[in-house]
Amino acid sequence: MMTAYYLLPPPVLTLYGIISICVTIAAAFTLVNACVLRLRGRSIAAAAISAAAAVFMLQIFSDIGVQLEYNESPAGWVRAAGNMPAAAATVLLIIIAAVEAALIRDIIVKINSMPTGNSIKESLDDLPDGICFSTKDGQPLLINTKMNDISARLFGSVIMNVKDCERKLRERSFLQGVRIISHESASTVLADEGSVWDIHIRDLDIARGEVTETLAFDVTEQYKLSRELEKNNRVLSGVNRDLKRYSGAVDKLAREEEILAAKTKVHDDVGRSLLSFRAYLVQPEDTRNRSDLLALWRHDINVMKHEADPGPARDGLELLMEAADAVGVTIDITGELPEEERLRRVIITAIHECLTNTVRHAHGKEVDVEIDRGDGTVIVKIMNDGRRPDGIIEETGGLKNLRAAAEREGGAMQITSLPEFILWISLPMEEK
Repeated sequence: MMTAYYLLPPPVLTLYGIISICVTIAAAFTLVNACVLRLRGRSIAAAAISAAAAVFMLQIFSDIGVQLEYNESPAGWVRAAGNMPAAAATVLLIIIAAVEAALIRDIIVKINSMPTGNSIKESLDDLPDGICFSTKDGQPLLINTKMNDISARLFGSVIMNVKDCERKLRERSFLQGVRIISHESASTVLADEGSVWDIHIRDLDIARGEVTETLAFDVTEQYKLSRELEKNNRVLSGVNRDLKRYSGAVDKLAREEEILAAKTKVHDDVGRSLLSFRAYLVQPEDTRNRSDLLALWRHDINVMKHEADPGPARDGLELLMEAADAVGVTIDITGELPEEERLRRVIITAIHECLTNTVRHAHGKEVDVEIDRGDGTVIVKIMNDGRRPDGIIEETGGLKNLRAAAEREGGAMQITSLPEFILWISLPMEEK
């Protein structure tokens, strides 16, 4: 049979009492810390149960020891507990100690995971930005290494008093090479090595009183980007001015083109009227149609007096041939006119101008036109018979307008006066 606990030798009972005292102290420690550290509910319950069991075991061991020492007869519940086998008492103590060991481990883990003053300071020192908390009168309470480093770059010393740093910011009392960029909602300061810091200072009202928070953010990259953006904006402003000048030049060119087209149209109409009038004079008197001639001249006069719309330019090849037939001139075209309207318009205008000059100055009867297509270029050669020029032909009136029309399309014009009149025009087939 197992030996009852109260029958153990006194030294053994004393040892059990000491162990029970230690277990009870550990149980009290775990219960208090479990509540203070706010462990999980089951951990607090386990701590409470183990503490109650430890106290109960300590009370049993104490009562049995006292009663045996004074040879008193144990009380009923003490006698029942004393009859408990010594092995069972040992197992109970081991179970209580194991529970307390597990709880102590949880408590240590909880304590290690909780932030401490040193851990908070180390975390702040690892930040890339400066942080400082100070009292209302400027005395630093908590400051990281970066803030002291920034203060040394700007003012030449670490922060001893935040109010003193505020004064230096207002007075712009910096080290040589340091300058302030902006002083609006925050102070933006450019250090001599090129780094830029945005400094914010504000008051915080916390439970323990007013605290001043000072933050310094590294905005070097943002500052570089803003400078690059300003540079790009200046370039864009210049481009915008150029575009405005270009727009004005385009408007001016459009007006000049409209004026030139109107002049060319009036010149062609007047030339056609003169050719019709010449044909009218050479006709027999009984076949002349004066009404058509008067209507034509009346329209031209109204156009020149701005009392009538000259209408769209009529540069059709058929109209040109009709005008040549009216004055008894033959137009011989070698090659084909291009299909592009812009090229046809210039070439027909050139033929019309040569037709007019042939009738007016050379008194000829034939105009020869040669059209060749080169490497992306249309080349036109125009000649006429009749009287040859007496000298160099000056470009005025129709010839001057013709050159402007050719150059506007990216082409060129050349005139040979001697020994005979030849008009050369080259036009690119791709629109410029």
